[in-house]
Amino acid sequence: MTELADDRTAESVTVMLEGARIDVKIVKRPPARQNPGRYLDIAYDVTVEISGVSPEVLESSPEFLIPEFFKPDGTELYRLDCDWSLRVASEYAVTRKKEGQGLLNTKVVDGRWSGGLYVYSLEHQGDDSRCLRSVKAALARAILPALTSRVRCSIFQPHRYQYGAWRVRITIGPAIQKFLGGSPLVFALPVLPKRNVVIEKGYMRDINVGEFLDGDWYADVYSNGIAEDKNPTSIAQVKAALLLSVNQALQRAGFAG
Repeated sequence: MTELADDRTAESVTVMLEGARIDVKIVKRPPARQNPGRYLDIAYDVTVEISGVSPEVLESSPEFLIPEFFKPDGTELYRLDCDWSLRVASEYAVTRKKEGQGLLNTKVVDGRWSGGLYVYSLEHQGDDSRCLRSVKAALARAILPALTSRVRCSIFQPHRYQYGAWRVRITIGPAIQKFLGGSPLVFALPVLPKRNVVIEKGYMRDINVGEFLDGDWYADVYSNGIAEDKNPTSIAQVKAALLLSVNQALQRAGFAG
């Protein structure tokens, strides 16, 4: 499915097959809560309710990145933002268009997420039907992968990282951690042409061998000797190869969940 569509679609479908469901509601704010004298946008309230997910997953407050909506020329059509209490700040924060402002890191709390939608485009202000469908789909594709009870791989660019550098976080879910019972999970790094993987200290068992610590594994990935946009190994391929290697390690350990 990753090859036919993309990695986020494949991850979202996988989590739905596990039973996860999300209900996204977008409601235009009444005139009294709009501010046309100060802002040119039209504002909406956005709420997400999650069901069919294990309590252990929800208790971990799953994190995801808020989707962005830009035209190819850089014009922002509409913007999603989360409630202040749902922001997640860290040294690996991701910001809007990597400009260092507008934090995109957010989290689900108690099976809920909430925020606002701000429509700037006059076209979409006149007819918001396509905009609302796009936002609902983008939110689903952003949130669903974070709800998996199995293995999740996130590869992203913190705003302080240079072009061609990526941060990797792989997590193993509660069911896997329970199966392992404290035993270490190690896996071999896959061969990634023109990519250099630097494992974070404390997460390396040996050269090119990663080891999970408390259910997490971290590394940085760089384009090696070639410009990022010309790299023959895409980030989607990096993600797929890492997931395959971790899942193969789980199979060897006897995990069949």
